[in-house]
Amino acid sequence: MLLEINQELLYESIQLVNSRNELKKEQAAVDAGGPKQGDVDYAEEEKRANLDYNQCVSPLPLPTQTPLTKPDACAASKQT
Repeated sequence: MLLEINQELLYESIQLVNSRNELKKEQAAVDAGGPKQGDVDYAEEEKRANLDYNQCVSPLPLPTQTPLTKPDACAASKQT
């Protein structure tokens, strides 16, 4: 089970890094005078991606502490 959790956290962290990079590219395009896509606040979206990433890569609690808190947080961020 621990291996599955680690795989999920790794996958989620890679997805979040890719999302952050994409947001940075989009923000750079808007800063260079390109069209803005909708009402997207790139700084806020990047901040959320950073928070999600930090939750996924922070150490898991010990089994005596609230178990599965981190994977649940990552799974919840996937749904939003």
